[in-house]
Amino acid sequence: MATRARGLPSIFVYTDSGTFTSIDSDKSHEEKGNIIVYDALGKLDYSGAVKYVKGHGNQTWLRDKKSYNIRLSRQAGLLGMTPSEKWALISNVMDRSNIRNSLVFEMSRLVGFGYTPSQSYVEVWLNGDYNGLYQLSEKVNVGNGRLELTDLREANKLMNSADVQNYRYTSKKLSNGAELYGYEFEGNPLDITGGYIVERDYGDKFDAESCKFVTPLGDHYVLKGPKYASVEEVGYIEERFGELEDKVRRGENIKDIADITSFADKYLIEEFVKNDGAQRTSAFFYKDADKVNPLIYAGPVWDYDKALNSDDSTYPKANRFLSFFTWYGDHTMLFYELLMNSDYFWEEVKKEYAYKFEPMLNELIDEGKTDELIDYIKTDDDMDSTRWDYSPTTGEYERGVINTFLTERKEFFDDLFLKDGYKNLCLVTVKDERSSSDTILGILKGESLGFEIEAHDKGEFLYWYDEDTKREFKEDTVITADTVIAARYKE
Repeated sequence: MATRARGLPSIFVYTDSGTFTSIDSDKSHEEKGNIIVYDALGKLDYSGAVKYVKGHGNQTWLRDKKSYNIRLSRQAGLLGMTPSEKWALISNVMDRSNIRNSLVFEMSRLVGFGYTPSQSYVEVWLNGDYNGLYQLSEKVNVGNGRLELTDLREANKLMNSADVQNYRYTSKKLSNGAELYGYEFEGNPLDITGGYIVERDYGDKFDAESCKFVTPLGDHYVLKGPKYASVEEVGYIEERFGELEDKVRRGENIKDIADITSFADKYLIEEFVKNDGAQRTSAFFYKDADKVNPLIYAGPVWDYDKALNSDDSTYPKANRFLSFFTWYGDHTMLFYELLMNSDYFWEEVKKEYAYKFEPMLNELIDEGKTDELIDYIKTDDDMDSTRWDYSPTTGEYERGVINTFLTERKEFFDDLFLKDGYKNLCLVTVKDERSSSDTILGILKGESLGFEIEAHDKGEFLYWYDEDTKREFKEDTVITADTVIAARYKE
């Protein structure tokens, strides 16, 4: 057993089986057990049974240091956070600084997002063995002090005599191309307009969820609240998202269906921090009942271990470009089309940056938030590096990476939104016939990419070329107008 570091809370999790072998080999496997939580002074904060411990995460689940979901036997406000049964232990295994989530969540709090999940650094022991530095985090769910929405889950329970997940599961394909997946309940509440928590997902993660929908334009969303919903409820929220997409594509104002400010703030945070896979997965939206608030909101923030030039990010390290969330395949075009089709949305983004984000970034940089967080967890980070066999100097390296990123990225965003550079933004569309989708980048007129774009098939790739001039396009090619580049492969 490792010696406990000073200054951080600690959590001890014990499974009834005495091992995490089954949990670590199957993310969906649940085990009962017990949990003991001590605060930073070593005082008992909570002790009790857990209904289950199970795996958490997607790409991170493939790493040795796992993240876990925990459901307590009763609601409890662990370490001063909002009482709930559901909690997450985040490993930050793809973030060797261990501070990227904390830094972005702090950004969210400072700009005034409606809800930002609280987190606390903790040392974790599993069945008596030290497992490293983690973050205990609130889960994104409906409840007092979390997303305070109308509780549709409770309303569904009142309308049905059996457990809602035991009803017949069904799917529907609509004539407009939409797909619905939900349950055939005995009855629905009179008001099914909310509240909903919706997450954009793709691939295996989308397939693994029960209640979900595909919009007419092909975006995939799952319901995180209520987790078990009737097909009529799924149909209702799909129709709202379909209407949103349609208005965006036609360039109409979405103020009657969505909260524009939350969409602008979410765009700014995701784009600024270069969140790897932004709006592809772990991208939340929510909507309350119409009688409370009829609008769709973007947020809250979640999952930034591969942001801010993380070594695990697929983004290039250059900091003077926009991606409009199109860097990955399976991406959404929602925010790109909002920007391209709607002058009012650019103006909202510009306003939010000037009045909220620029002052917030000044505060983070001037007060040395990166240094504060790295110094706060240093002793525990050293123990974590010993447990998971990585260099104890990694934190110092990451200190430089993140501080440089914040400074350079802010200079670029200042040029865009304080000096109206966005009005001279050139679009570079990257077309690769061997890739599933195009990537669209935003570069200031007169500048170059500053990085090399990887082709889908490296072995057969020759070079990129400008579709208009047919000339080779390089990372230092000066961009003066919208440009389409394509990959040339060996014939």
